[in-house]
Amino acid sequence: MQAAEAGDLSESRILAGLPQAEMGKLQENATWFTYDEGEQFFRQGDTGTEMIFLAEGRARVLIHAASGQDVAFADIGPGGHFGELSTLDGGSRSASVVAIQDSFVAVVERDVILRAMAAFPPFALNLLQDCARILRRSNERVVGLSTKSGIQRVYDEILRLIEPSPTGDGRWLIPTVPAHKDIAIWSGTTTDTVARAIGQLTSLGIVKRRNRTLLILDRRHIEKLANTGIEEI
Repeated sequence: MQAAEAGDLSESRILAGLPQAEMGKLQENATWFTYDEGEQFFRQGDTGTEMIFLAEGRARVLIHAASGQDVAFADIGPGGHFGELSTLDGGSRSASVVAIQDSFVAVVERDVILRAMAAFPPFALNLLQDCARILRRSNERVVGLSTKSGIQRVYDEILRLIEPSPTGDGRWLIPTVPAHKDIAIWSGTTTDTVARAIGQLTSLGIVKRRNRTLLILDRRHIEKLANTGIEEI
C-alpha cells in the first residue's frame, strides 16, 4: 500500500446522484492509496470502520471458513466499494478483501459517511439497499456451501462460467478455464476436488477440452449433477 494523489469519486455507483456539495465534502475527506495485486485491504476480524471506494483495479471478498479454507464471495470492480458493514455498525470486518489486480482506492472515514447519510437520505437508502443485496447474496452462498458437496459446488461454478458459443450455433463453452485454485476458492473446496469434478465430466463425455477452452457437450447433465450429486465419484 502506498499513499497516492487524489483521484475522482464521481464514478462510484453508490454515490451517483449525490449533490455536488456533498460529493465535494467526500472528495475533500478521502485519502487515496494504491495497492499491488495480492495485497490485502483488510482481514476478517480487523477493527477498521472506514469505507473503501475502488476507482481502478479489482478486489475479491473472502470469508475464512471454519474448515480453514478461504471462500470467495464476490469480486468488485471499478466504481464499486467495500467495508460498508463495519462503517454502518462500527463492528469488526465480516470478511477479508484482497486486491486481485493493482488497485487505486479512496478511503473515507466512518464519521464522514454517516454525516453524508444524515444530510442526504437518498444516499443512505442506496447504501442500505446495497447492504440488503450483500446479505441476500451471502445467504445464497451459505445455503450452497452447507447443502451441497464439494463436487456439486464445482459443477455450480462451471455453470456460472458457461457462455454461449460466439458462433451462434447454440453450443456452450467456457472460453478460458480458470486455474483449479480459482475454481476451488469460489467453490469452497480443494484443487483435488476440482480436478476430480472436471475429470468426471470429461470421462462421461459431458465436456471436452480444447486448449484452455472447455466445450460443454451436455449442459443439462451438468445441471443434474449439480442438483442431485448422482454419479458423483
